[in-house]
Amino acid sequence: CSAFLSDYVDDLLRNALKEISESDADAKLDKFVVMFRFLCDKDVFENHYKTALSKRLLSGKSVSDDLEKSMIGKMKTECGATYVTSLEGMFTDMQLSKDVVQGFKDSAEAERLPASMKMEMNILTAGFWPIPSTDSCVLPFPATECVSVFDSYYHRKFEGRKLVWVTHQGN
Repeated sequence: CSAFLSDYVDDLLRNALKEISESDADAKLDKFVVMFRFLCDKDVFENHYKTALSKRLLSGKSVSDDLEKSMIGKMKTECGATYVTSLEGMFTDMQLSKDVVQGFKDSAEAERLPASMKMEMNILTAGFWPIPSTDSCVLPFPATECVSVFDSYYHRKFEGRKLVWVTHQGN
């Protein structure tokens, strides 16, 4: 039931709430909360929901950030703040990532990138995101050059932080 309910909410936040008003969308989410209250396996739901949320955030396929935050707020009301800490952290990461990437694009290091390469990335906190551990792939030369340029920028700006490239999530 937990997995199916998570899939239902994922579909709502990915597609179904696009064409309806905000009040109708909120009413649908309230109906979800009624079903959520009766779940015994809330931790199973959280794992499925976290995976679906990460895919929506990283691919940009969410209907609205406001509806996503409203959904998290409803779960916070039902289960407490610790239940949604990692979900809120995912949203914080996305905003901080946008700021870091924009800072990189405005920096002198970005001018060293090949003109034909378009590089988009997200900087994520490993503790918040459900990132499976896999072997890293070997990137072709133009991509490795871009990675090393960003690495030098990032380590100059944030001393002591470790940066791990998760290439299996990209294209």
